[in-house]
Amino acid sequence: MKIIEICPVCSNPGIEVEHITVSSLLKNGKMKSISADKKYFICSNSACIVTYFLSGGYFTVDDLKTEVWFKNSGKDIPICYCSDLTRGEISAAVKNGCKTINDVQKYTKKNATGNCRTMNPLGKCCRDVFLKTIKDATEMVSREGENMSECCGSGKTRLVYACSGCADVGEIADRVARKLSKDGFGNMTCLAGIGAQLSGFIESAKGADENITIDGCPVACARKNLERIGVKPKSYILTEMGLVKGKTPVTESVVTEVSNKIKGTEEKISVDDDGCGSGCCCS
Repeated sequence: MKIIEICPVCSNPGIEVEHITVSSLLKNGKMKSISADKKYFICSNSACIVTYFLSGGYFTVDDLKTEVWFKNSGKDIPICYCSDLTRGEISAAVKNGCKTINDVQKYTKKNATGNCRTMNPLGKCCRDVFLKTIKDATEMVSREGENMSECCGSGKTRLVYACSGCADVGEIADRVARKLSKDGFGNMTCLAGIGAQLSGFIESAKGADENITIDGCPVACARKNLERIGVKPKSYILTEMGLVKGKTPVTESVVTEVSNKIKGTEEKISVDDDGCGSGCCCS
């Protein structure tokens, strides 16, 4: 019976990789803990922090010299590692008419070197992923100019996200986002869709002219969700605007003042207190 190795953190199945791949991509300080006589696997779960694991130990995304394409959906993440060709560069090439791997390579002037075993975290050619990235980019281009879905509004280019946490400042963040949307300042959309890695919400965020996040406290869950997909939003944190976690009444006047502050029509929020509290085939 074949034994399936599973990740020690998330219990998802692992994909076996060669020692040469692991030793090439681990940061220098982590090299002493590996040896050629052991078997290594990479966690297949995109949401898990684990990259390589072995019997009795594992390494995280922070232990590698490079990002793993299926654990980070940012535009600057390599898809073809041996040519350092990123997801964003492929998308840009497709927008300019490229339809094949060869088209993209000619457009970007980046050709494969064949060093997949030592540069790609999976230790193999990226061809299938490359083709899928071209396909996804082509589909995205075909959707451009269409209105956003009903959930995400109708053609707005400024999207507003709120971390609707359980504290008073979380409730205020949610109500402020709704007011801004109602006032026509922006278009409130679904933060949960970003957190769930749903492609429609991610592409809407990446295609927007401006993304605004409203967080109740410095933990900044909304901002970090956007940053995780490679989008840098304009961030507002209510405890840094004068509100006090656990001590701020959730009233219409407070919601209006915060909304006006974000719209740039008020100098400050008038809440009395003093702070926060808590081998290549791509050629």
